[in-house]
Amino acid sequence: MSLHRTTLTQAALFFWMVIQSLALSAQGPSSAVPPTERRYVDGPVVAIVELEKASVLIAESAKLTIHVDAPVGSSIRFPEVTDQLGSFDVITADQWSAIPLDGQSSRRRWTMTLEIESLETGTQKTPEILIQYDLPEPATNGIIRIEPIELVVQSVLPESESSDITQIREIKGPVDPDQSSSRTSIASVVWIATAALSGLLFFWVWRIRRKRRQLPLDVWAKREIAAIRRRGDHTVDQNHRLHSQLVDVLRQYVTERFSIDAGSMSSTEILAALRSIDRVSDDQTQAIRVILEQADQARFAGTSTLDSIDSSCDILRDFITETYPPVQLKHKGAA
Repeated sequence: MSLHRTTLTQAALFFWMVIQSLALSAQGPSSAVPPTERRYVDGPVVAIVELEKASVLIAESAKLTIHVDAPVGSSIRFPEVTDQLGSFDVITADQWSAIPLDGQSSRRRWTMTLEIESLETGTQKTPEILIQYDLPEPATNGIIRIEPIELVVQSVLPESESSDITQIREIKGPVDPDQSSSRTSIASVVWIATAALSGLLFFWVWRIRRKRRQLPLDVWAKREIAAIRRRGDHTVDQNHRLHSQLVDVLRQYVTERFSIDAGSMSSTEILAALRSIDRVSDDQTQAIRVILEQADQARFAGTSTLDSIDSSCDILRDFITETYPPVQLKHKGAA
């Protein structure tokens, strides 16, 4: 049974690669589509919405991130997250509350990230997202309305009239029986092959989605790092965004690996917390300091380069490799 499943999965993967190659050949070369970014300002409350891609293939995920910056003491309420966002499936959802902003002691950041995908092709839109806020001084409240965001979902199958069974035309005039039989046989083979490929593709997508929900922490983090590295394009704005995404991965990993609420900590507090863990060496803590400092330089000084992103990715990947093995963690000074 195990061998049968492995063979079937490999076959599905092979047909997927063939279909994708045909699709790319049919579409021809295309330039990279820039990510979507919007900014909403309501008094002292600022919402920043980022969609990392404007176009994806069917069953390919995209990350939707919403940052809300507001004064200390504010209350920010994101909408309840379910497994659906309009026509999109929500694969993962994370939230961080009241994260200190470096250089802005009077403000905090709330963040919600959603990894979404759709099995429907065409231009899909997220529904309107409402974010409620309460401010401490003066005591006011309000709502920020995030307008629907478009995401183009492309099919991996090249469009062809012959592949649409609704386009079969009635045969008129005399028909040679042998020729008609031959055409019918070819049409049957094409239909069966298309149905088989569709079934294998659906099975492969189901297996990938099932595995993605069960990824170990280190595998998930390293995949996120690899994806961030691939997005670099040498522009200052993009590199700043990539450093920010890398720090988000760092915070998530530290939170789950060491049971530290890194999402609500400043860079200084994260480093102090790591120093208190016996398993984390001073050299490893210093390595994390480099990542945080490079992210700050990208944000405030605009001095980020693609080399600094690659360097930070390598440092974080090594840190995960060295610290992930499940061992009994002890805090320094504990008996």
